[in-house]
Formats: sequence, structure tokens, C-alpha cells
Amino acid sequence: MEMNKIFLPLTEKYRPQSLDGIIGQEKTVETLKGFIQSGNVPNMLFHGINGLGKTATAHAFVNDFLGDKRNGNVIEINASSERTIDKMRELINWMRYLPLSEYL
Repeated sequence: MEMNKIFLPLTEKYRPQSLDGIIGQEKTVETLKGFIQSGNVPNMLFHGINGLGKTATAHAFVNDFLGDKRNGNVIEINASSERTIDKMRELINWMRYLPLSEYL
């Protein structure tokens, strides 16, 4: 086991790296895999109470969809800490200049 993985919180250490590792959300996984197969990925908003696996599912989806091209092509917004209108305006303004299609 890698030395840096030893000191990770359990939620990070055992987070599924692929949609195949998501358990109990068969319909969601099926839908997300369909997006990957079609290459047509919509903007998505995952919501629900803490501990449902929203972040884990999003990370697994991005890993399956982008693989090594993940860095620089994903914007993760945590609404529990980034919910001011100024923060959203800043993100929207920043995103409109990103040529994401060049990297996919």
C-alpha cells in the first residue's frame, strides 16, 4: 500500500475509483454509464443528506469518463461552503473562458 494512502481518512482511502465500485445505486450507475457511452454528458447536480455517496459517485463518474484527462477539466463545487452569490459569479465568469472541448 502506498505510504500516503495509510494516512488518508477512511472516506478517502476506500472511496470507489470507478462506477463499478458504487453499491446500492444501480439505476444511477446505469444512467451515468449511459452518459459515458453516448459521450453526451449533461451538467449534473447531486443532492441529498450527508453520507449518501454524492461526492464518491461524482468522483467515480469523472474517473470513468475522463481517466487521465481529469485534471483541469473538472470543477467541483461544494455548495455547503461555496454558496454565496459572489462565489457563483466568480465561478461562472471563470468557466466561460475555459476551452474544455480541446482537452476531451
